[in-house]
Amino acid sequence: MYSKCKIILFLGFVILLFSCASVSYTDKHQLVSEIQTLDIKTYVSEKDSQLLLKHDILHFTKNGRVKSSISLDNNNDTLVTTEKKLWFTKQSYPDKDPYYCKTRWKPKNRERISCYTQKQYKKNEAIYYYHKNGRINKIEDNFTNFYTKHYTYKNNDASKITIVNKANDTIEVIKINCLKKDTSGTCLEEVQTYTQTDSVITIYRYPKYF
Repeated sequence: MYSKCKIILFLGFVILLFSCASVSYTDKHQLVSEIQTLDIKTYVSEKDSQLLLKHDILHFTKNGRVKSSISLDNNNDTLVTTEKKLWFTKQSYPDKDPYYCKTRWKPKNRERISCYTQKQYKKNEAIYYYHKNGRINKIEDNFTNFYTKHYTYKNNDASKITIVNKANDTIEVIKINCLKKDTSGTCLEEVQTYTQTDSVITIYRYPKYF
């Protein structure tokens, strides 16, 4: 069970770097920009029960960007907090030095997000490719595993994420199904099926609007 949880967290759909991106979180997920806070609870299915993996709490600006966030584990201990500054986003951890993440917009609807320690040691980097409506087209890891995540949409909702390695071999395919939406169109209950690792996670979202 422990190794399965590590795989899911490693391949997880909720990406920490979203808080650093210049494209707003609401545009990425086609949400209304009036979201004030969003609680996200992620569970893994195991023998007819659900085990909480993590609990994310996001606070938004009025233009739909992540102002601050906190991620908690299943013991309610802090995994990471983020805080948006003027020129960067600070990620703070309980057991290591903070990261400082900067975004550089590139041509052809791309942006490069790089995170460093205060001593300027690079820790991770990703390149995000967007469709014209702000939805994610693909994400390329540019520092650690060099995986690429390709996003597929159906009826304007994400329906599949295909993860490939540098040799273009498929590492994982995540099928996404929204089971319940609110009147604003926010997906409140989402099931993600990991076809390679035979795992199923359920994401519950609890939005609060301005």
